[in-house]
Amino acid sequence: MGYNMPAPNGNLYRRFDGHYLKADDPREGVWYLRYKIHGCRHAVCLGTTDRETAQHRAAEHLSRINRQDRDGYLRSLVALGKLAQAELDGRNPRDDALAPEKLWERYEASRRRPQSGEGTLSNYESQVKRFAAWIASRTRNVASVSPETAEQYVRHLEEEKRTPATVRAHVATLARVWRVLLPDARNPWTGLHPTETHQVNPYRRLSLQEVKQAAKAARKIGEEEHALIVLGYYTALRMTDAACLDAAAYDRKALTLTVTPEKTARRKPQPITIPVLPELAQVLPAATEGPLLPRLCAEQRTGHKSLSKRIAALIRETAGGDTAEGKASFHSLRATLVSLMDEAGAPQSVTDSITGHAPRSMHGRYAHPDTKAARTWMEKALPRIDTKGLK
Repeated sequence: MGYNMPAPNGNLYRRFDGHYLKADDPREGVWYLRYKIHGCRHAVCLGTTDRETAQHRAAEHLSRINRQDRDGYLRSLVALGKLAQAELDGRNPRDDALAPEKLWERYEASRRRPQSGEGTLSNYESQVKRFAAWIASRTRNVASVSPETAEQYVRHLEEEKRTPATVRAHVATLARVWRVLLPDARNPWTGLHPTETHQVNPYRRLSLQEVKQAAKAARKIGEEEHALIVLGYYTALRMTDAACLDAAAYDRKALTLTVTPEKTARRKPQPITIPVLPELAQVLPAATEGPLLPRLCAEQRTGHKSLSKRIAALIRETAGGDTAEGKASFHSLRATLVSLMDEAGAPQSVTDSITGHAPRSMHGRYAHPDTKAARTWMEKALPRIDTKGLK
């Protein structure tokens, strides 16, 4: 039996999060079809964000009417109704849905998440919110993120020139969030790795003159900033370890520093002992308890990397900035010590004993150089900077 209906004209439009989108809106809205039959307006969800697919589905649906195929038309309405329901579910999230802007809030409030320090949580927050901002234009429910979408995000980070280590950190954080908030769902971040490419050390070494200029500029800012630069040059300590160096770590009689690097403290706490050369001893504060650089330690512990950014800006300004060899930052002082030790011919085991790096060879695992050997090589390898006059 025929179903006499005039052939309607339809037009396509998009909606996102319950709102109509203008033609030039960059967001990926879901396509809808609007048409009239006997003066009555109809609208159906086409269940896709792809324009070509939407056009195909719209033409197919309208063709059912043109062929006066009542059963086919009704079947088409049923099929599109299911797609519409899926759109409604996305617009009005169910209990198991996760809106992008709520992702970090839900993770932070979860009792299932591992306990982390303030600085670590700040890093996680930055990484999660960066992802949330990216995914918000693609879905309103991050629980629906597929492995393909996760790969797209990794490519996005790589296009932003993020290092493989940074990409891995982002992936690890997001995988952790999924394990906590969606323990029964497939984790799209599992087994996902950045494209490994050969990279030069991202932090370049500094020349002796650049170190002097950085120390001189730092002293104009404050005594603690000056001590921090000298400390970085003569010990290769990382920013947090240097800025929050405790007075108890400094043996003034033996002229050594004993530090457990924070980077590996949780995974494999291993204290390292670093000789203190006379030039460094001249600038270390006389405090006998608490952080030697209390003001800078408090700034570093805020977790917002303001100290790292401030010192990096100072070094770039005084040392000529970034080059093809890598970035200029506080970590460049660490790269400088390692390079100087290597050029002086110091055994790798000696350098590793200072930096806290894991031994790179079987010999290194059995070689345990004492502080005296490290001091001898440091005195030989490191050009002195006049920390008082900076000549």
